[in-house]
Amino acid sequence: MIKTDAERMDFIKNDWFKEHKATYEKLSNDTTVITFKRPNTNMYYVRYVLDRNVLFITGDIGDAVFCLTEKADLKTLAASYNSHYLFSKLRADRYAYDFDSEKAIRSFKERFNYIEIDDEDDDEKSKFNELISDFTGALRNECNSKSMLSHILSAEYYDRISEYDSDCSEWVFDLGKELSWQALGWVVGLRMAYEQLKEEL
Repeated sequence: MIKTDAERMDFIKNDWFKEHKATYEKLSNDTTVITFKRPNTNMYYVRYVLDRNVLFITGDIGDAVFCLTEKADLKTLAASYNSHYLFSKLRADRYAYDFDSEKAIRSFKERFNYIEIDDEDDDEKSKFNELISDFTGALRNECNSKSMLSHILSAEYYDRISEYDSDCSEWVFDLGKELSWQALGWVVGLRMAYEQLKEEL
């Protein structure tokens, strides 16, 4: 099963975009349009519009708007930005993120591995282990989306978790969050388009 971002990006490159060709059109000093598609079809078609400091993405795999801190430039976006930095600039995320309950469980357990419980306090150890068991069970059996995670946390688990980590608000609502296939496709498409077009730029 394909799990890591790198594996998913390789699959996108070799399956979705195997025959894609990039075209480049400079509309003005501020605006450039890159079209990335397989000839004669719109399947997995992506259109990137670089307008001043904004990157607009439209097409068959979803739409997005990124507000950058500098002028949008294909070379910078494809060769200098990593995925994490690029998505920190995202201003509309309908298609950008998915939820993975097993990833949420792993991340939660990793966080709680560092919590120190008094080994001599059997009641506290039991309460702590019960929280881990109950919450991971809820993630596995009841949770299939970010909104469901928020509901489960608010209804029962947030207060219990915050007893052990008072800063849990900084991470607990992002458990299981990962870039979607569409989002990884936008990144792969940018990089592949740049490789095809860099001699023209």
